[in-house]
Amino acid sequence: MTLANKITVSRIVTIPIFFILLLNQSFPWATLVGGLSGVTDALDGLVARKFKQQTPLGIFLDPLADKLFLLAAYGGLTAIHVTPVWVLVVILSKDLIVLMGWMLLFILTDSSAVTTRFLGKSATATQMLYAGTVLLSKSFESAAKITNPFLPFLLGAMVALTVISMLDYVIFGSKILKQSGHH
Repeated sequence: MTLANKITVSRIVTIPIFFILLLNQSFPWATLVGGLSGVTDALDGLVARKFKQQTPLGIFLDPLADKLFLLAAYGGLTAIHVTPVWVLVVILSKDLIVLMGWMLLFILTDSSAVTTRFLGKSATATQMLYAGTVLLSKSFESAAKITNPFLPFLLGAMVALTVISMLDYVIFGSKILKQSGHH
């Protein structure tokens, strides 16, 4: 296993710790663990590119780690009534539709290639930004004074990008199916 993959696995291993801290409303600690997760996310990609350690396992694990982290973040924030349930439903719906689409493409075209779309990356980035901003506002009163006025706008942008990204994946997958002769 490459160093980059080990870093990604370490990020996955910290997700239950993050989730427990969140459920216990230990916001400063959850923010710290979430922040470290973000650093290791950047680090694994940097290491993979710099040392030519890009592997099929890493290509699979990195977005999986992102999705698991976001599931823990929004699941936890919803469970403690910080984020509305509908936000979690929107995020989960997009991920489930993309996953089902990928499985359908795999079954019908025998291709397991995973194509990350720009809008998908943008949606993930805004989901992380919103969750991180909420955690900061819950962790530090001084941060809350700065971030709270922007949270509704950030939430709207995140939800909009998530829905638009889902539609982009559906259209992209439909084109691939059409090109392969499956209508």
